[in-house]
Amino acid sequence: MKAIILAAGIGVRLNSITKNLPKAFIPIDGKPLIEHSLDNLKNAGIKEVIFIIGYKKRTI
Repeated sequence: MKAIILAAGIGVRLNSITKNLPKAFIPIDGKPLIEHSLDNLKNAGIKEVIFIIGYKKRTI
């Protein structure tokens, strides 16, 4: 099974947190949000993940 992670937005509603950081890298409980997502997908049996990136794509 495959999954898609949308990580292309600017994150204006989280601007105070994400000025220099993509939303995917916001730390939650000691690790980036995207890592939580990947862990959950792995636990669900997902074998392939496709990232849709845009804003700050070189950082992601």
